[in-house]
Amino acid sequence: MEIIILMLILLFLRRMFNSFFGNKKTEPGLSKADYWEAFELHALFDDLNKVKTVLEHTYDTRIDFIAFKDEFLEELGELEGENNPDFSRVGAWLAPNAEWTG
Repeated sequence: MEIIILMLILLFLRRMFNSFFGNKKTEPGLSKADYWEAFELHALFDDLNKVKTVLEHTYDTRIDFIAFKDEFLEELGELEGENNPDFSRVGAWLAPNAEWTG
């Protein structure tokens, strides 16, 4: 059941990534707050943290799942600390026909 919830959340996030990182351009010199507002990153991080919560409460012992879970949590921690986060790795995980491995 938990993996189904995770899959649904990831499918929703895939759609969000496509809308956030389509053709939007930002003005040079935006502050961190303005940058985050321009790309609606607060909402995106809220959703990514929901995925984090589901992952943390999913006790699947498959090696590939554990590896994905560890990599996702590590990547999210790094992204939250960056001024201008680069979502290319997470975006690749959520891209159509993507494999959720590092």
